[in-house]
Amino acid sequence: MRLAFSVQVSLLMETTNLHLTLETAGKPIKAWTGGVEFEAEAEAQLRRVASLPFIHKWVAVMPDVHSGIGATVGSVIATKGAIIPAAVGVDI
Repeated sequence: MRLAFSVQVSLLMETTNLHLTLETAGKPIKAWTGGVEFEAEAEAQLRRVASLPFIHKWVAVMPDVHSGIGATVGSVIATKGAIIPAAVGVDI
């Protein structure tokens, strides 16, 4: 039983780790959207954020991505040495 469980978990991890990488002038955008296209305004917002000098490694995008006020909903913006208040809880 344990072996079957670990195999299922492993397969799930492989499936969920698939992403599309968009190169930008700044940090890359990694989109875990499962092939779902996102709106042009959301992509423009993400590209602007990715160009900020304090972005850490990349900007992540989830399947529910859409443009938002202050930040793109469905994005994860990791920063180094900075906090972006508008990016925290804008859709909650």
